[in-house]
Amino acid sequence: MYIVEHIENLYASAKYGSADYEIACFLLMNIERLDRITLTEIAKATGCPKSTVSAFFSAYGLPGGFSAFQRSLQTEFGVKNLAISRHVEMCRSLSEKMHAFRAVDENDIKRLAAAALNSDKFLIVGTVRYRDIFYTLIYYLRLLGIYARYIPNSDLNTAGDLFETATADKKILFLVPSDSYTEFVYKTESAPQFSDSYRKIRGERYYLCRANDPSAPKENVFLFNPASNPYEWILSMMVFSADLFTECASRGNIESARSIYVL
Repeated sequence: MYIVEHIENLYASAKYGSADYEIACFLLMNIERLDRITLTEIAKATGCPKSTVSAFFSAYGLPGGFSAFQRSLQTEFGVKNLAISRHVEMCRSLSEKMHAFRAVDENDIKRLAAAALNSDKFLIVGTVRYRDIFYTLIYYLRLLGIYARYIPNSDLNTAGDLFETATADKKILFLVPSDSYTEFVYKTESAPQFSDSYRKIRGERYYLCRANDPSAPKENVFLFNPASNPYEWILSMMVFSADLFTECASRGNIESARSIYVL
């Protein structure tokens, strides 16, 4: 398991307002500078005693304390402290070179970016193989104070609390490019590991589907038009994530020289 994913799970399962909740939340919101942060700073920001913060990094499967956590984090992220402006250039270059794999309309990218930036919580749900593609976008949204997280389909049942707290100003994007909207809903409603969490969602839902149908809420369904070869869909998702990051970065009020983690 990724160490960041471990912290995410702690955040999701901790009692609201508890020390574990506050510390995990602070870590996720400041992930891009944790290699330079101190225990004292974390304690001050979270209002917790330094001993409590220190204990946090020695428990929950994080042996070795805070220094070991920082080393693990550096290992988990291949490139760190990359300027946002530089990453935007890389994303644009990727989109240009892989233009043939662009599977989502530009206007839909803009609409989805606006929805993400106007939310307090933006949860992305999809298959495990797409998770790494969206991590940099997720960290950027967190820089803006938006809690963002990628939830694999297999973890939907255990992420029920995240959905239960998704109110009208919180958005959920479902990445199901291999299904039509009807197929996705059928799978969700018929599979126990999906249904309980799915029914808890009260926030605004968005769907990225390969096909649409009359029963779909057309205003929030984005059509994914990939190549005929399913093995190439991951390339289309890379372009989609790059375009979405670029659009969010162009709208977000963050200094372009600020660093961001890139997995």
